[in-house]
Amino acid sequence: MGAINWGRVFLGGLLAGAVLAVLGVINWFFFGEQVVAAVLAVNPAFQLTPALWAGWTVVAVLVGVAILWVYAGIRPRYGPGPKTAAMAGAAVWFIAALADVAWLSLGLAPIGLLTTLILIYLVYFVVAAVAGAWAYKE
Repeated sequence: MGAINWGRVFLGGLLAGAVLAVLGVINWFFFGEQVVAAVLAVNPAFQLTPALWAGWTVVAVLVGVAILWVYAGIRPRYGPGPKTAAMAGAAVWFIAALADVAWLSLGLAPIGLLTTLILIYLVYFVVAAVAGAWAYKE
């Protein structure tokens, strides 16, 4: 069992994060108005700023790195490839989805919208994981 190649984790994580960021922007065209309306209902002072977009991009890259870290960790047990990458993406998605469920439990987001986004992001995390895993070599 080899050591984790951290350079490749960050390179693959950057690629996975870029995929997540692009998919997130595409997602915004379909759900952006609904998301803004939901946020404004809770926080009337909300403003969509370039700094917010930059922050979301940084978070996407950090999530990408987390996915690749999980992939690198489970790769020796499950073998390299897209199936293992998909499992890593789904695992990180599951943890992120738990945080989204907390928002639902507090009544801070519409259940239909957030449930839809949670399920869409399962696909996004898996796609990003497979893309990032392509760059990972031990």
